[in-house]
Amino acid sequence: MYEMIDLIKMFDERTEGLEEHLSRDEWFFCTLREGIISELSPAEAFELLPQAATLILREQQYDYRWSECVQLLLSLARHTGTTELPPELSVTWPDLFSRICSFGEYEKQQASELCRWYRKDHPAKQSSRRRKNRGSP
Repeated sequence: MYEMIDLIKMFDERTEGLEEHLSRDEWFFCTLREGIISELSPAEAFELLPQAATLILREQQYDYRWSECVQLLLSLARHTGTTELPPELSVTWPDLFSRICSFGEYEKQQASELCRWYRKDHPAKQSSRRRKNRGSP
């Protein structure tokens, strides 16, 4: 058995001094994400999905850092090789989706991609469907 990785701590430590990292390497986040993912088995990636969601749901100092957390979640999801949604993510799904969509069009595209990956309806579509069903006899 392996020791559970603290993704939040790892991400925070590796992004410390972010401005300096970005001034030296414009691909810093891509390299960081690839480095994290390459160290993981698909099972480990699956177990880290709730931590990635926590990174998204908490406040970030920089918008682009926050957006990179969304990319990290998508990369972890793909690396798992499964469309199974972890139970912890299922519970936070509406808040997570709302948070991702709160920043702009690019993030809305990322949210849609996440929905496609997990074969889940867009939460706005679910609300619309519920309203229609209530009005139906």
